[in-house]
Amino acid sequence: MAIFHLRMKKSKRGSKYIPPTAHLDYINRDEKYGKKEDLLFKEVRNLPEEFGDIKDFWKCAETYERKNSNLYRELEISLPREFTPEENKKMVDNFCENLFGKEYVYNYAMHNPKSFDGDMQPHVHIMFFERKIDDIKRDKDKYFKRYNSKNIEKGGWEKDKKWIERNTLKNIRKEWETFLNFELEKKGIEKVSAKSLKDQKRDAENNNDYKKVYELNREAINIDGKILYRKESELSDKEKVKKRIFNKSRILKAGTDLMKKLLEKLKKLEREYENLKRNKIGDLENLERLRGLEENVRDIKKKMSKDKIENTVYNLMTDKKYYKFLNENKKIDKELKNTKEKNRIKYLKITKEKNLKNLESLRNEIQNDWKKKYVFDKRVENIREKYLRKIANLEDEKDKIYENLKRKNIKYRDEKNGLYNINHLQFIYEKGGLKGINKIERELKNLIKELNKNEEIVSQETLIKDKYSNYEFSKLEKNIAESKIKIEGLQKKLNKNLDVSEQKYYLDWLKREVKIKEDWEARKENIEIKIQKKLQDELLKNGNSKVQEREKIQKIIKNIEAIKVLDKKKRLSEKRQGSIKKWNRKKKSKSLNGANYDKNLGGISGDFRMEDMEVLDELER
Repeated sequence: MAIFHLRMKKSKRGSKYIPPTAHLDYINRDEKYGKKEDLLFKEVRNLPEEFGDIKDFWKCAETYERKNSNLYRELEISLPREFTPEENKKMVDNFCENLFGKEYVYNYAMHNPKSFDGDMQPHVHIMFFERKIDDIKRDKDKYFKRYNSKNIEKGGWEKDKKWIERNTLKNIRKEWETFLNFELEKKGIEKVSAKSLKDQKRDAENNNDYKKVYELNREAINIDGKILYRKESELSDKEKVKKRIFNKSRILKAGTDLMKKLLEKLKKLEREYENLKRNKIGDLENLERLRGLEENVRDIKKKMSKDKIENTVYNLMTDKKYYKFLNENKKIDKELKNTKEKNRIKYLKITKEKNLKNLESLRNEIQNDWKKKYVFDKRVENIREKYLRKIANLEDEKDKIYENLKRKNIKYRDEKNGLYNINHLQFIYEKGGLKGINKIERELKNLIKELNKNEEIVSQETLIKDKYSNYEFSKLEKNIAESKIKIEGLQKKLNKNLDVSEQKYYLDWLKREVKIKEDWEARKENIEIKIQKKLQDELLKNGNSKVQEREKIQKIIKNIEAIKVLDKKKRLSEKRQGSIKKWNRKKKSKSLNGANYDKNLGGISGDFRMEDMEVLDELER
């Protein structure tokens, strides 16, 4: 079972000060630490070319940084035993890339020593520098000077204040939790939490997850590793008590972990059996992966427009002021479409004009300063290159899958052209549950809405409906539109301060108008129902590609509805099974003589059930 452990340390000159070069030797297993044979990988990232190696960098930091400054910070992170060293390295690389990017100098070393319980204990030490990298080249010693905001070239790199903020560590822990759980989920391993045992237990109690409560029913024990490895005779009375409590907690956790492993093994066997039953599973996975890759490529291409990239950089360089004005104008544009009040329209237009001037001012501020202009161009190019690299990688992956499908004579079509047959939808449902199905349904329904508004389709539909209703349909649509305007006008009139007689008059008029509108809408709906079949036949006969596309999507939506019916049946079945199990537990509880049976935990109250106690006895032996 994977565990969660992440802590951050800093190196500040003082009584317990460890120089960065000494710590580097320790984590890289250099010099006097060379005898240790637990080093797996070591990496260096974003090191300026002025430095020969990372040791040279940390030596300069030690020499030139201010005496009272923090020289480096370190993240110490436990890695899952269930992963290969290569898999752990990939996960660490992705995490560091996300956390530091190209903005900070950092290095890390992965170790895999034996723990006190005889198993392996993979973990990583990440050392990083708090100053943010910029594009200005300096002499070695200059990088560590105090930052000069007025003249950047004369000062050193700027220290990022976020590392001293209270929430930073909390956010990093949450980020690592997300990264780790994503990888654990792919392997079918139980997720971990950055929260304390106490908070996890409270959440489980609130969710009525008594199984989880049972697993978390232990105290978190922090103990110095030296105590564990020393002989009993060498320990003080206080240390003996600590060791005894720790061992009891370890046995408790080992018992629950053992049972979890057995359950996970059983689930794995069940999954393998299901995979064997489905002959086309690999093909469906490839199709689904290909669909996902095409979506990613489309999303990136949307982001790649020159304006969007430049806007992103403008926003970054103006402390998010740029997007503030931009978003305000978007809201104003929406409101201008919906409002008819002259004063409000006038005010909105003035505000929009001000925002446009502010945007222009922010752009000019950057474009007219050659230093800012240089940074701006560099950032734009970096973002563009990043997107191009992503697209290239995705296209390479797509080509590999295409080749694989081609060898099997499987034709791939985009989802808009009707890829989603019932088997594919079933596969998506089994993989991601109803959430994935609902997402597809939302996308397709939005596409239907767009197609329904398509001028080509609307004009064809109206002509056909008029043909089969003796031109009544168009008249009804016109009457309904006019009625809506009348109703809006009457509602505005009623909102004004009227006397009782006037209010009654307008209210009666409004009721009559609403009744007329409802009658017309009912008549329109009746016409649509009557000629629905004829309408579809006529539309498809005309060979409109948009209509054909809509027809295909509607068929897919019907398949989705079939999947939802299956899901409902499945849930009802599970509920029924749960009720049977609950009834059996109640029946069993009555048959237990003299035992204090806990209904919530499903066993003898306390830390373990009877069968668990046998496991513990074995562990203690």
